[in-house]
Amino acid sequence: MRLHQLNTLPLYSEYRQTAKNIIKHHDNEKALFIAWLALVRACMLQAQGVNVFDESSIGMGDSIDQEKYQVIYDLSYVYGNHHNKQGTNTNRITEQMLLQIGNLYSAFYSYPIFQRDSLIYSNMKKGIESNFSGNSGTINWKLYKNYPQQGKTAYLDFFAADRYLCVEPIENIDWQPTDSTDTICGYPCHQAVAAFKGRTWTAWYAEDIPLDNGPWKLGGLPGLILKAYDKDGDYSFTAIAMKKGNATTPIYYKGKTFEPIDRKQLTTIYKKYCADPIGYLLQDSKYANITIKDGKGNRLLHSKQAEPFNPIER
Repeated sequence: MRLHQLNTLPLYSEYRQTAKNIIKHHDNEKALFIAWLALVRACMLQAQGVNVFDESSIGMGDSIDQEKYQVIYDLSYVYGNHHNKQGTNTNRITEQMLLQIGNLYSAFYSYPIFQRDSLIYSNMKKGIESNFSGNSGTINWKLYKNYPQQGKTAYLDFFAADRYLCVEPIENIDWQPTDSTDTICGYPCHQAVAAFKGRTWTAWYAEDIPLDNGPWKLGGLPGLILKAYDKDGDYSFTAIAMKKGNATTPIYYKGKTFEPIDRKQLTTIYKKYCADPIGYLLQDSKYANITIKDGKGNRLLHSKQAEPFNPIER
């Protein structure tokens, strides 16, 4: 597939990745996977001849800042509560996440998606064909701090068949320091604990890196947060690499085409999808009319079982 031959390529890439995620989480629900494949095809057909194939359409977007620091974290989170005979939760998912810190703004999102988009953009400029095999990431949301203005966050989520933008104030976190210390990525770190967004978080921050930032929405400490986890063990972030930027790597934002929504509305959508994924696709999808059938050819209107709902923000 050549980049210049299909102007719906970004849609295909992102929807195909969503379908791959569905395979991972729905081994026993083939009908849902079939629904996503149908959605991929329908969205591609609908968008043909509409999208202009430019920088923003391949996932890069507008350059809003220059990267001063780059931090890669290992993210581990529990998708659902399912344990094997040994007591290990088999629904724990891991992914590397990228924190780009600029002069004014920062961005936090999937590192595999950053690598994918960078490769596509580079190849496009060189006229080289690109394929989409390999790990393209499972985390579709992105979080920008101090954007679109100071004191705000912009949360972008490519969810199901929709794209949402949630702009919120940056909230102060009431961190309580402890006497515990540790060394992470070669930096001495101090510990602090706080209740935030429905979870109790433990964070380790490095005063030798005087940056008020960290993974996800965490920040507000006198040093970069290099490790954080919640009390229940559902979510954890651990820095594994850090480097100074070369002041020429842009931080991109591509939320101009996303639908504005508030957090309460977005949470309602998440819950509605998890309660009945097939029903959500059929009734709430804005991009396609699809028909879903089971393995025997019977039309399905609803999912046989709900999906786990365990968001990082409660």
